[in-house]
Amino acid sequence: MTVRTTATAVLLALAASTAAVHADQLSQSLGLPVGEYTTSELAAIKAATDRGDTSQVLFLEAHGDRSQATGVEATQLAAEQQLDPASYSPAQIAQIAAARADGNRSLAAYLVAGGSSPSGVSENAQLARSLGLPQGTYSDAQLAAIAHARDHGETFRAQALIDGTITPSEAGSISG
Repeated sequence: MTVRTTATAVLLALAASTAAVHADQLSQSLGLPVGEYTTSELAAIKAATDRGDTSQVLFLEAHGDRSQATGVEATQLAAEQQLDPASYSPAQIAQIAAARADGNRSLAAYLVAGGSSPSGVSENAQLARSLGLPQGTYSDAQLAAIAHARDHGETFRAQALIDGTITPSEAGSISG
């Protein structure tokens, strides 16, 4: 081995050990077991922690960064979410799982409908279908306000939006 080859090997080994030490330190700073998460998973958990997104942190701790999942991991996450892995990409499966973990039923239903809907179907039509409403009847703002009201258990507000008794801007200003 030449001096150059030896030096290169030493530098590569040093870089690899430095990355491992950094991952271990990040794990410890996040209060996570050392060696259980990849560097990209730790980065995703750190970013979610910095944003204050507790549900995303819990999801990532339980499932890792599955937005990059492929093969067996995506199939396992799909099975956990009771989804057909052939109908969704790994990223879609991860988004659905995250929405469900957040308790955002409307978003999860929207994503599920979008994953299996034929191409060319508008987002408005997908969201309307996920809410059990006729397609083409409500604006995006109305559908979003109805979904929000339903997600927060505000059935009277949701029905008032459906009936047209109040507008989305009025729904946002009414408390209770």
